[in-house]
Amino acid sequence: MRVLKIRLNDELGKRFLKVVARVYGPGEAQIERAAEEAIRLWVAKYEKAIYEPSVVLKDPIGSLKGLLKHVRKTGVELQHEARLLRER
Repeated sequence: MRVLKIRLNDELGKRFLKVVARVYGPGEAQIERAAEEAIRLWVAKYEKAIYEPSVVLKDPIGSLKGLLKHVRKTGVELQHEARLLRER
């Protein structure tokens, strides 16, 4: 089991402990149980957003065409500029 130490602002900490006590009862074990449940829900929410694209493009390359038509530099000039930015 992994041990994580987190800091909460005072108001959120008080609210969390108050709700934990009403739902599960007072005590360290109940706080751990509620914190684990909260983290599990948070991870599930964001894992879904990260790993399941909300929009499936039929032609991903075609959707990129024309995005840089306002840029007045050639592709080679942009590559050189990108290399200089990476070296910083």
